[in-house]
Amino acid sequence: MLAGHKTFFKLSLLIILIVTVGLIPDWLQYGMFFVGGDFTSQQVPFIIETKRMLSSGAPWWSWNTYFGDNFIAAYSFYTLTSPFVWINCLFPYDWIPQSITLTLYLKFLCTGWFSYAYFRKMAVSEQMSLVGALLYSFSSFVISNINYYHFFEPLMCFPLLLIAIERYLRGERYGATALMGASFLVAFINFYFIPCSFIPAAIYTIFRITAKDIRIPFKRIIGGVLLGCSGIMMASFVILPTVLHLIGGERANADVNFKIDSYEILLWLQRFRSLFIPGVSESGNSLLWLHQACISNASHIAVFGLLLTLLYIRKNKGWLSWLVLVLITIYVTPLNGIFSLYTNPYYSRWAYALTLFIVLSSVKYIDQEGRISWKCFLFYVFLVAGVCLVSYFPVFYNWYKGGPGFPFNDICLNVLLISLILLSLLFVAFYVFRQNYYRLMTVVCAFSVLHLAVSLTIRSELFYSLPNDNLKKGLIKQYVIDNDFPRRKDAFHARTDALTRSKNYYANIGLLKNLPSVSTYNSVQNKYSRRLFFSADTIKSIQNHFNPTINRTSLDALMSVSTIIEYHDLLAKQAAVEGIKMKQETPKYTVFDFMYYIPMGFTYDSYVTETEVMDIYGKDDRSDIPLQLLANLTVKDDDAGEVGRYLPHGTPVSGNPIDSVVAERRKNVCSRFSGDTRGFEADINMTHDNYVFFSVPADPGFTVTIDCSPYLNRVVEANFGLSAILVPKGHHHISFSYLPPGLKLGTCVSCLMLLLFLLICYKESSLSNTHQ
Repeated sequence: MLAGHKTFFKLSLLIILIVTVGLIPDWLQYGMFFVGGDFTSQQVPFIIETKRMLSSGAPWWSWNTYFGDNFIAAYSFYTLTSPFVWINCLFPYDWIPQSITLTLYLKFLCTGWFSYAYFRKMAVSEQMSLVGALLYSFSSFVISNINYYHFFEPLMCFPLLLIAIERYLRGERYGATALMGASFLVAFINFYFIPCSFIPAAIYTIFRITAKDIRIPFKRIIGGVLLGCSGIMMASFVILPTVLHLIGGERANADVNFKIDSYEILLWLQRFRSLFIPGVSESGNSLLWLHQACISNASHIAVFGLLLTLLYIRKNKGWLSWLVLVLITIYVTPLNGIFSLYTNPYYSRWAYALTLFIVLSSVKYIDQEGRISWKCFLFYVFLVAGVCLVSYFPVFYNWYKGGPGFPFNDICLNVLLISLILLSLLFVAFYVFRQNYYRLMTVVCAFSVLHLAVSLTIRSELFYSLPNDNLKKGLIKQYVIDNDFPRRKDAFHARTDALTRSKNYYANIGLLKNLPSVSTYNSVQNKYSRRLFFSADTIKSIQNHFNPTINRTSLDALMSVSTIIEYHDLLAKQAAVEGIKMKQETPKYTVFDFMYYIPMGFTYDSYVTETEVMDIYGKDDRSDIPLQLLANLTVKDDDAGEVGRYLPHGTPVSGNPIDSVVAERRKNVCSRFSGDTRGFEADINMTHDNYVFFSVPADPGFTVTIDCSPYLNRVVEANFGLSAILVPKGHHHISFSYLPPGLKLGTCVSCLMLLLFLLICYKESSLSNTHQ
């Protein structure tokens, strides 16, 4: 027992040291862990929004996400269910970026501890279990996906699921409790990774029950399946609202992509390459001629790659060898699409499971055989060289022949990656020269540090700012770390449009400052807000972000924007907005009053149908569609008859009469509007029966009341996914109360499954005491 504690302490210390030294590129650049890309555009803003929502006590409706969104559904993929984000939320807003460094350490430590426990469960020696924990914790998949902060939890919890399966298959104490509890944890911690964890676990179980050391009756196998399903259902209070929200969205309706052509073959080769070459880049455009290669195509383990696994398979023909061979076959063929339901050929986000089994076979080989011959090592060198040649030759040949040259960053990426590959081979040679445990630990630790440092160097602003320092320097600090522009603290009354750099990188700046905006970037798309996205010039492409570059003036008027903030980027501002008057100027930003502001909640004098508006768009892709939505209430064709009883049919506007259109919309508006995490309230005085439009998604989770009486009509889906309700003549108080659809039913299911879990735990406890 004492030896085990010493090994556990040694593992913890090594992980802390490796992460500390590996973070040097980020320490030098930021004084903390902070890479570009998703951290600036999504992770930090989402954590800040999660803290705000959880602090509210009713985390139902997020005004800062899209044009308002179901918080549980929009954030269960990213932050809501992560215990590490809960830790981040304990810190003040200004300290959240720094707190991510602390939780990164904790994530690496938990990954190491849980994988170590699994290797020990599989009869691997203490020393080799420690090595295995380091190999898994600093594998290519783990390091490459640091950029996706929320991917850590599934890869961290997967070993716990396998431990629970082992306990159940072996009939050990609390085996059923462990299986149901681990299934709940894996499902709860990130719903997206349910197939990525449970499909490999099911394949693993099939191979395990064929092993000589397992004898289990068929009915117990069925019982295990039911326990796993019950554990997943115990997370229904999160999963059900999310599923109901996603049904009908772009991601949920993605086409099945299961075809064989040259493009897919390149993807297969990309995954095959990742078994032999460390993965450190998301772009992939310098690897195997493939642009947009997803970073999750990474399954290389530190230093050894497949070398030890191939040696283990050559020596052993048992269940583990066949498991690894089957999973590698799935990984490098179209069968890989099973884990994304064949909707996206890029994703191999289940690769952590394959990586864990590669590590298990590797450490088992060292435990059993203990040696690597020079002959095997040289064979592996030639194998890696061949893979590198296939990966790099076409790119360099194309460049040599006058094809598109590498940007400076891509050249640096290639140099760093090739150097890393050569160093890995040198480290293996160093170990083969004199094979002992301490030399093995030295090699694994040294390469883990290099792998982590190289990856962060490539991902951080330090690397990308080398050739164009004037364009990149300081953007992260300005938007994320600096707190010059204060966060809004009062209730939501009107939107604020933030003009920043182009594309999607800072579309979520409204989350940072608690300023609902027209820009957003969230991969979990709101299907109602998504219908309005065509008002920008991006309708013909499916995107996760909305940051329009044209027609922004009329869009801001439609969405009740009252204030414009222009950040003084070194790049050109994102979009031109007319009708602004400077209110405040600082060295880093300028605040403007928006002259076309229309208060939230206003009426129309006429209506048109969606078909009529889309006809305009079809004639001119640059048409000012938001202006058309301002001129006439736009409804679905099926709703024209109902709306036509109160509004005359209008005609689309021509030219650019925004002044007169805005003046018309201001004639009858809400005198008071106040929104919070539960919904919103508004007061309006109606001169006659008419529809009141709110630029809020027509989400079915809203319950509407007028003067505290239930609204008996339905909410009309107006202006492509937003809300309009019929309000009678007179002064009225309107309330929209939100509760995520499926939350009540999901909570009931979770409570029932929790009761079942406690009963199983009690039964196993009673049986255990009886046997004693």
